[in-house]
Amino acid sequence: MAMTKPDEILQLEKFASYKCDGGCIFNHPAGTFIIKYLEVNGTISRTIQYRMGTNILWRFGQPEDLLSIYHPAMCLELISQRRYGTPKLSKPLEIKGIPESFGLPYTWGGQSNVKATNQVFIKENDVFIKVRDYMSDTFHPPLGFTGAPLSVILKNFFPEKMIKSKFIYDDCWGNVVLRGEAWVCFRNVLPLIKEENLIISLSALVKLSQKLPGFGRDWEFFCEGLINQVKNDSNKE
Repeated sequence: MAMTKPDEILQLEKFASYKCDGGCIFNHPAGTFIIKYLEVNGTISRTIQYRMGTNILWRFGQPEDLLSIYHPAMCLELISQRRYGTPKLSKPLEIKGIPESFGLPYTWGGQSNVKATNQVFIKENDVFIKVRDYMSDTFHPPLGFTGAPLSVILKNFFPEKMIKSKFIYDDCWGNVVLRGEAWVCFRNVLPLIKEENLIISLSALVKLSQKLPGFGRDWEFFCEGLINQVKNDSNKE
């Protein structure tokens, strides 16, 4: 005869990929959790025994604590985005009046090559980020300007940029990047970042990011910096 399960266990099983009388399996971006139920005096306890699939060590805890750190609704949400030449993005209404928590460099091809600084805003357990280089395009000049130096390209197609380009010379070549931007939000990630180690937290953030286009290795470097900054700030509190 199956024993009655407490409400906390039933709540946990709502998010389980597999369940039985003795436990369940909970899949999360941070990893797969194997959960065992504990029997005390003929009833199932509210305390559970669990471990991540890659870890041999078991932990004891409450279902609500597990779900608060490894939140089932954790995700990366694309709030808004813009292409080059379209109106500037507005700050999300959720964080109106909330000051910037910190800025982090967004690098390409290595840690020393900074292409922009992303703004980070933290509200409760959510992390909002203004991504200063998202789905950007490269300008392809028309026939007759192929191979022309940057000064010629800017003068003919982006004259308004010439005022700010003090160090663009006639013998300077390169690509003109038509920068796109976006507001994104990591939902329900703050407890995970604060409680888990860098490897597990980074793996979760990268996995969440794979559901949106436009994020690659550069974004992984940024997420690593984000986790470290949040942990450092948390230790100072």
